[in-house]
Amino acid sequence: MGSSDYLNGIIYDLLDVIWEEHGLGARYRTTLVGSTYFRNKYGDALIKDNWRDTVDAVIEALKKEGLITDAGYEGKDNILNMKFHNCQHLDIERQLLDRRIKIISCPCAHVVMYFLDKLVGKHSEIATLDVEGSECTVSFCVMGSELK
Repeated sequence: MGSSDYLNGIIYDLLDVIWEEHGLGARYRTTLVGSTYFRNKYGDALIKDNWRDTVDAVIEALKKEGLITDAGYEGKDNILNMKFHNCQHLDIERQLLDRRIKIISCPCAHVVMYFLDKLVGKHSEIATLDVEGSECTVSFCVMGSELK
């Protein structure tokens, strides 16, 4: 077993425990999971002049770090829908789904949320998380802000 298998096993176990304790409410307790590394490495460099440029900068950082191969998004009103392609977390998410445990955390979405929230001065909340094939689809609401 490689070290990434070991770390993925730890992440799986932690998510399983959090699910058992909090159910879907864990989504609101895990919104920063995955963002610390990016906050420390990139500081404010991923915060741009507008929400689209900020999301694009975060996607490029996620790709550079090897966490995804690509991502797409669309925003309207205060809803941002994103698709992450070939995310490194897919194996863990599939294991959770196989045990009928809903996905409660998306580190890639959390990174987007963190930097977007810093730009608009509001907090985001994940509404839906789905996995299909090699894509994770995440919808989240940017509270009190319109994405124009």
